[in-house]
Amino acid sequence: MRRSWNEDKALFLLKKYLDEEKWEGVTHFRKKNTPLYEYLYRKMGMDAAFSKIGLNYSDFKKSEGKHVKVRSDKEITNDLYCFIQSNKWRGASHLSKHHSNFHRELSRIGFPEAFQKIGLDYKDYRYAIWDKNEILKSLETIINNNEWQGVLQLKIHNNKLYNAIIREFGFSKAFKELGLNYDDYKLYN
Repeated sequence: MRRSWNEDKALFLLKKYLDEEKWEGVTHFRKKNTPLYEYLYRKMGMDAAFSKIGLNYSDFKKSEGKHVKVRSDKEITNDLYCFIQSNKWRGASHLSKHHSNFHRELSRIGFPEAFQKIGLDYKDYRYAIWDKNEILKSLETIINNNEWQGVLQLKIHNNKLYNAIIREFGFSKAFKELGLNYDDYKLYN
């Protein structure tokens, strides 16, 4: 059964877990409470979550042997600002794959909070921001490789491209930009 989370519920369950003395480190918590961990980690960051219940997250980390340089929130948010200004932002999953340390640092702060610190709303950046030319090039590649099987197939197999086309153009206009008649490709639906 899928749970619907909110901040109060998640913080209550975290505090309850700690009060019941079940805490055996982050890895154990993640394995035993994956949905709760994912919500806390992605929505607010573990530092912020512990802070909101009046505790210091570093007191609960088990791995003392690894000495990782912890950059300040200001350094991280400055890098985020530069990342966005230089048009490198492609969404959190892209960041996770290609810049895992930076993704980890932002997760520690919490993505919404990090964006708020630089005066932006995370909702506007949550999904990959595609350049119009990238969208058209990706669609053209699918068509040229004879992989086009209609809008529904694109939605199922390449949801990010589908959403980008819907947001930027609509399918009729996207095909027109490529010099193609969308009606000729609608037959695949």
